Amino acid sequence: MAFLAIRFSVKFEFSEVPEAELECFSQADVCFVLDSSGSLCAQNEIGSACSNWVMLLSFVSDIIDAFHVGSQETRIGVVTFSTDAQLDIAMNEFYDREELKDVVSQIKNSGGQTNTGKALHITRTQCFSEQNERSGVPNIAIVITDGLPTILEFDTNAEAVLLKEVATVLAVGVTQNVESQLLQDISSFPQKENQNYFSTPDFASLGNILKALVVETCQAPLKTLAPISGTHCPSSSQFPLNLSFPLCFVVVIVQFILISELQCFKQADVCLVVDTSGSICGPIQVGTCDNWSLLLSFVSQIIEAFNIGEKQTRVGLVTFSDDASLMFPMNRFYELQEIKDVVSSLRHMGGETNTGKALHISRTACFSSSNGEREGVPNIAVVLTDGLPTIMDFNFNTEAALLKQTATVLAVGIGESIESELLREMSSPPQRENENYFTSPDFSSLSSIIGALVSETCEATMVTQPPLVSGGIPYNCIHVTLFEP
Repeated sequence: MAFLAIRFSVKFEFSEVPEAELECFSQADVCFVLDSSGSLCAQNEIGSACSNWVMLLSFVSDIIDAFHVGSQETRIGVVTFSTDAQLDIAMNEFYDREELKDVVSQIKNSGGQTNTGKALHITRTQCFSEQNERSGVPNIAIVITDGLPTILEFDTNAEAVLLKEVATVLAVGVTQNVESQLLQDISSFPQKENQNYFSTPDFASLGNILKALVVETCQAPLKTLAPISGTHCPSSSQFPLNLSFPLCFVVVIVQFILISELQCFKQADVCLVVDTSGSICGPIQVGTCDNWSLLLSFVSQIIEAFNIGEKQTRVGLVTFSDDASLMFPMNRFYELQEIKDVVSSLRHMGGETNTGKALHISRTACFSSSNGEREGVPNIAVVLTDGLPTIMDFNFNTEAALLKQTATVLAVGIGESIESELLREMSSPPQRENENYFTSPDFSSLSSIIGALVSETCEATMVTQPPLVSGGIPYNCIHVTLFEP
């Protein structure tokens, strides 16, 4: 069912030396996201004199001290939030570490409520904007907060999902007022305490998590590096963290394991069938909304799992609401980024739900030889919907049966309005949940099923093309990833 991946587990062991200094040589774009709400300080302490605020800024400076700051090295930005959120320091403003620390020390605590959702939104759209970040350099966000969101102008969970699409997110909760669930939701996979999120009982104790936070921040860029081998202490060009320990050795363990992060190298003709009815955004928000953005982001994640090309995997897309349309055929785009750009520009249409016609258009137009379908190449349809059909000009059951004669159909239902029976009826045999059809309680949770969906989509390509290596492992769906314990 799943594919074998080779994972390199790189374990660094060090002799103990007290008061070791941390120094990170990673090239990264780092954005600090700092809670500046009134709960940090007593009413008479709002501003720069608040002791908790001073300790928070000192903690930020200690993290900055661990990095080599420069235009070609690590760049730092800062967002603060309370009732509102704002970009205080852009990553292309300061390339001198001492100058940067001096500016950070002068940021004032503004007081007010806690608008965490908007802070994550500003971090994604401004701190990590094209004019501020660098292409090809890892993005890392460090969110530090002392309480739960109190202003819900922006959906915190939705914004967290979108931010994690562009950056590795580490979360720090200070005081008992922060719930672990909030920190888990904000932080990146695998969402483990002392790895992706941290907690401390008060501001005076922040120093206790400094080392672990710096190590995790420094290791985040490893996701873009090649695996390290050997038994010697790596140089800064091989491994970016210098712990100033006299003894260091690397143990590289190659493990054969099942993982959810897969890349599929099979040849396939894939048609994505996307619901764009009014229930996704509500009756007022036509054009775009948070749910629509999350859905398009999910679609892009599916596309990214395939090797896109004229002789590799081709992708077409159908949208449906009152009507159904082939937005682009499989022979229109052969570049991954080009398809993702088109997907991201799709507008939410609103209206009712004509699922039957969507399945009809998928069969007759998307999987048409004149539109790029290839003989001998597996056809796969992935249908994403948030509700039951409301327009019956095409018989749903009939169209589902006909499409399954042409393609392997995987169905995804989002929200509480969807019924499992509808998803089973649409999907190909054996019509099992998490195998041929999937459910997500809301659009923010779609990322939780991406691994299983990609795995099953790639496996569907093996129906007519099952080449194996010894032991039954499909050779063309092997993905190599570097794992940091």
